[in-house]
Amino acid sequence: LVVSRQDLVVATQGRSFWILDDLTPLHELVDGVATDPAHLFAPRAASLFGGGSSSRAPTGAGTNPPAGAMIHYALAEELSDEDELTLAILDSSGQVLRSFSSSEEEPRAPNPWASFMPSGAGSRKLPGKAGMNRWVWDIRLPDAELVEDAVLWGRARGPRVAPGTYRIRLSLGDWSQTRNVELVPDPRMTTTPAEYSEQFELARSIWESLSECHRAISRSRDVRTQVEALVSRLDDDDRAEQIAEAAQLVVDALTAIEDRLHQSRSEAPQDTLNYQPQLDNQLLSLQGVVTSADAAPTDGAVERYQELRGELDAALAEIDAVIETELAAFNALVDDVPAVIVQ
Repeated sequence: LVVSRQDLVVATQGRSFWILDDLTPLHELVDGVATDPAHLFAPRAASLFGGGSSSRAPTGAGTNPPAGAMIHYALAEELSDEDELTLAILDSSGQVLRSFSSSEEEPRAPNPWASFMPSGAGSRKLPGKAGMNRWVWDIRLPDAELVEDAVLWGRARGPRVAPGTYRIRLSLGDWSQTRNVELVPDPRMTTTPAEYSEQFELARSIWESLSECHRAISRSRDVRTQVEALVSRLDDDDRAEQIAEAAQLVVDALTAIEDRLHQSRSEAPQDTLNYQPQLDNQLLSLQGVVTSADAAPTDGAVERYQELRGELDAALAEIDAVIETELAAFNALVDDVPAVIVQ
């Protein structure tokens, strides 16, 4: 039995060896931990080294530790349906980067590879059993906000954060405890802190733009759905034809903008081979390029993001213009239409 780098190594004479990962919680097993309502253990440093465990390990083989920061906490009692345990990840300035709950699962972006990689489809709800619990933060921001039926080539995960000191805050009712966790770079890399920061900031901007793009799509679809639903109930109205024409102007204008933001004809991931990827998929692809290596982004990546951001800003402005003009004209026509129409 050998303790190495806060892990316990168990070996026999030449036949096999096993590793019990992360002994750090044992360092805090003092009086009170088991009886306090909750206790957050100090996490050990996490590395940006890639890899991690697999759900398809061969029979009899060991499982690697999960990639990310392993967070251990203890609860004196199992959580009831009325209790909510929350875990917040904060940066050095106190900004919340990500939040998990025992009551609600964290939203997940549509993943075209879910059927091929079931290990990534587990619960995103904090466990709340009595005794020891473990939660793994994959050292990323949350998934991008996508419309439910989004079909993209790629997985819209949040970008990996840069090395540094982050805070973990566990809360249960009026109780709260905060610990620091250190994220260290891959020891094989010579990437500087400034380069890691440049990479993260650009990847974060792209990630935010992708979410903003899909929020605009959702907004556009909501307007179109409401307009079309109202028109469908006005067949007997004397102004039905005029209202329908005004509605069509709104629908056509918003549809044209949405088609530039998202490839609506795609029904499966490989449809990107059949139809041109639009702005959202180009943003997602660019994020993948920027985060593909532990290095500062290239000038070309920066320039391409500026181009895509300009296209997004123009589309958002056009949606606002449609709402202020075509939709306003439609609303004026139906201003005195009853809220409830009996067919």
